[in-house]
Amino acid sequence: MSGLSLKGAQEIIEGAIAKANQLGIKITVAVVDGSGHLLQLTRMDGAGWGGIDLLVGKAYTAVAFRADTEMTARWMGADAPQAMAAVEASHGKIVPAKGGLVIKEGNDVIGGIGVGGGRGEEDLECARAGLERYTSSKK
Repeated sequence: MSGLSLKGAQEIIEGAIAKANQLGIKITVAVVDGSGHLLQLTRMDGAGWGGIDLLVGKAYTAVAFRADTEMTARWMGADAPQAMAAVEASHGKIVPAKGGLVIKEGNDVIGGIGVGGGRGEEDLECARAGLERYTSSKK
């Protein structure tokens, strides 16, 4: 396993921002490494700054649960007290909301993506576009 490089993080962010431009929205994108530590954060000109901790949390959550945050939100949504306990125990680092994707190399988790600034579906579209750009560059 080679892990996620800064160049890889930049490719992800470029892909996510290209999709945001297509959708006409302003986003912030966070990429974390396989341990959930921030590798790169980019905020588009004009994007809000209020949700930065939340979108970093989306990326962290994807790594922590080894699953996309949409799935994590479904798991936790079935048990609201458990979800609140997870958020509380993580000091707010767990964010089960759309827009967080896990990055895998084979079966190994090498990072996570968190996008914020649009509606949940738009955040997810941008994250997917970033992941797609990264995976296509690896071929």
